Amino acid sequence: MLSSKLQYFSNSNIRVLTPRWDYQPLLSSQGLDWQGIQFDYYQRHPSILSQNSSQHLLQIFLSEGDVKGSLDDQERIEHISPGDVTIIPADTNYYASLPDEIEFILLTLKPNLFKDLGKNKLDGNTVDILPQFAVNDPLIAGIAITLKNQLESDRACSDYAQTLGKAIAVHLLKKYSKPSTANDSSYKNAVEKKLQVVLEHIEQNLDEKLTLDSIAKQVNLSKYYLCRLFARYLAISPHQYIIQKRIEKSKRLLKQELSLQIVEIAFDCGFASHSHFNRQFNKNVGISPRDYRNAA
Repeated sequence: MLSSKLQYFSNSNIRVLTPRWDYQPLLSSQGLDWQGIQFDYYQRHPSILSQNSSQHLLQIFLSEGDVKGSLDDQERIEHISPGDVTIIPADTNYYASLPDEIEFILLTLKPNLFKDLGKNKLDGNTVDILPQFAVNDPLIAGIAITLKNQLESDRACSDYAQTLGKAIAVHLLKKYSKPSTANDSSYKNAVEKKLQVVLEHIEQNLDEKLTLDSIAKQVNLSKYYLCRLFARYLAISPHQYIIQKRIEKSKRLLKQELSLQIVEIAFDCGFASHSHFNRQFNKNVGISPRDYRNAA
């Protein structure tokens, strides 16, 4: 089992879980005076990458393989090719399980890289970068490889790296962004009202089948945007929130409705089966529903 030999490698922006025998990047700009951009290169090891930070992250694949992951709480399985790029915007949940024989570059883009770009002064406060999972982008891949070559040849110049970083930032703003209304107070109020409607709908329908589609339709939002709202305001996904609420309801019923069988409580709280309820309760509470009731 790989899990017995795993160890975390961390910096301020990302978390990489890799085999203990090779967990550091093989090539990195850490320690160099690069402004606005950080470069890390990994090669030939299975790993799990997860992140949710205040900075944008680009993962550029240099080899082929199948990647299973979740970006902004949307599950994906993709066959990636050299030159494919995953774009993980700031404050976006990302998880990827990477195959054994894989090479990739991680570029971390810092907020100051987006300041004063163009006459509209597009920056992280006025636009939203859109998440992308394994899209082919020759420009980003080409710049990443150029940075790698610069580091390998010991010709890594801070000004040159920052210029290439700004080129990526302009490209992201042009191709993978949308205007942001996050700083508009009336917009915030409207969004918070919609989120409140969603939370009330979930609370009132815990015994029903709650899908992302059906919840989003309640407030005329896309599934993607609904997940962003949950991440921004609650720091969890809709699915995690629903499980939390179902567990809370089941705990109340286990204590207060002693005449109800545990299987009845499972269905009253929207769990698909008795076994599903047991698994989720054990996972979230640490004991079985029966033991919880007996302890009460």
